[in-house]
Amino acid sequence: MNIPKGYRAREAAGRQRKVRGRIDPDIRAQRQAVLEPKIHKAILRTRDQHELKAVFEAEEKAAAEKSVSETVQPVQPVEAEQTEQVVSDEQFAELVDADEDEQPADEQSEPEKSTEEEPVEAKPEQAASKPKSKSKNKNK
Repeated sequence: MNIPKGYRAREAAGRQRKVRGRIDPDIRAQRQAVLEPKIHKAILRTRDQHELKAVFEAEEKAAAEKSVSETVQPVQPVEAEQTEQVVSDEQFAELVDADEDEQPADEQSEPEKSTEEEPVEAKPEQAASKPKSKSKNKNK
């Protein structure tokens, strides 16, 4: 009888032959003991890669937001300390009187010139005298 070498090797080692896709529990335990550290290392490696990737993306996002905030600075709201002082009517009248007293007499006598220019209106006589179209004269 011809016996395959693999079968003799298993028999010599005292192992059971593989039947219907089942593996001997001892062999399974040995393989699992060998593979567990490798699997654990692979899991740790991938987890570290994902963490590093997440940290890197967070840093990039923060850098992008910082560059945007440097280029466009939002208007800061006015704080309570920076508000203008409220001047009563009496104090306002005193300040106006003081300003008028400080102006020289030459400036007070000159009338103020308006900075706005009055729009120039077209005269109705000029508008009526212009011919509407010259094409009528050419057709005749």
